[in-house]
Amino acid sequence: ADSVFITLASKGDLLARARELEALPEEQRGALHGVPFGVKDNIDVSGFPTTAACKDFLYHPSVSATVVEPLLAAGGVMVGKTNMDQFAAGLGGPRAPP
Repeated sequence: ADSVFITLASKGDLLARARELEALPEEQRGALHGVPFGVKDNIDVSGFPTTAACKDFLYHPSVSATVVEPLLAAGGVMVGKTNMDQFAAGLGGPRAPP
């Protein structure tokens, strides 16, 4: 991962999602069909660790947050968890995430 993303989807997962979406008949394709998106790392996404930019807080959610589900249902492609200030606290200086 680079400074924008804390966790990235694997190439295999992205290709599987693309195949899943492309297999849908055109009339079943959602408004976000194939649109990539990232989710801030304090929002749960099933299959991705959540850290809130703090490795000691890391856990693996079994379900996605309510806000993520409509994006996926509309055909969006979740590419990764984005970096943030630790716990979204707006910290600066030496306690800020790298």
